[in-house]
Amino acid sequence: MPVRLVRRGAGLSPIQLLHKPPDVMVGEVLARLEKEGVRDNTIVLFMTDHGISHARGKQFMYDEGLHVPLVIAGPGITAGTVRDDLVEHIDIAALSLAAAGIAIPKTMQARDILAKDYKPRVAVFAARDRCDETVDHIRSVRTKDFKYIRNFLPNRPYLQPCAYKDAKAILKALREYHAAGKLNETQELLFREVRPREEFYDVHADKLWGYPRPRKRSREVLDVLKRMRRRYPAEQRIHLILDNFSPHGKDELRRWCRENNVHLIWTPTNASWLNPIECQFTGVKKFVIQNSYYGDHKELADALRRYAIYRNRHAKKKR
Repeated sequence: MPVRLVRRGAGLSPIQLLHKPPDVMVGEVLARLEKEGVRDNTIVLFMTDHGISHARGKQFMYDEGLHVPLVIAGPGITAGTVRDDLVEHIDIAALSLAAAGIAIPKTMQARDILAKDYKPRVAVFAARDRCDETVDHIRSVRTKDFKYIRNFLPNRPYLQPCAYKDAKAILKALREYHAAGKLNETQELLFREVRPREEFYDVHADKLWGYPRPRKRSREVLDVLKRMRRRYPAEQRIHLILDNFSPHGKDELRRWCRENNVHLIWTPTNASWLNPIECQFTGVKKFVIQNSYYGDHKELADALRRYAIYRNRHAKKKR
């Protein structure tokens, strides 16, 4: 028997879709599949067509507008599995064809994300042109670590007139606060009359990472560098700012960096404060070091890791 696919809201009327929360809708679909005796032979796919319908969300290339939920259940899919690979909407077409036993055309850019030979994408692409009566022209590319946005109409404001979005409570509130001067500097960016032609973001910006070691010799420094290198594609150059502490300048370490696309940037003698990491030490001193006693290095390392987790959870996100 061929595998069936059921998408969100299957078998429900438009009125039901408007008035029932998603968990109720999904529950009704699953209950119907159970009643018909076909649930074990059905792939259930839940997703949305766009990100949050917010001022900078839907219709824009920021993560708020492009990041959508994707939940899949069915034969051969292990329950509770979480994946972080980059997926595009079009991939659902290839998945559907494969599930139905239909060959995926070679000209199709979509990928069957459930295939045994599936290779995750290095990047995903998105576009925005006309939305309702509002004309725009934006393109973006997103990897796991970076996002690039190209604005082809940079002389237009972010918030062009749009009857659909202008009627939303969030837009009304933002415009009211803008007129009253109640928005902060970051919030005011949304009301700029023009945009940059290009936008480039490190999607992990403002995150603090650390690898505590009992000693700081060149071998420990090199081990940390190798860990950092594995976090990014080999072709992506890493620029590392450090002071001239002697273990940083060993020949073996410098040679490894040259061979592995790592660029070392040295701060001048007695000027390590130029390194942006220095501003993080105040928090470490206040919340980890002061008025504390650690029995050994492991206890201190655990405290540093807990601080980094807490700090990252409360850091301001930059997109």
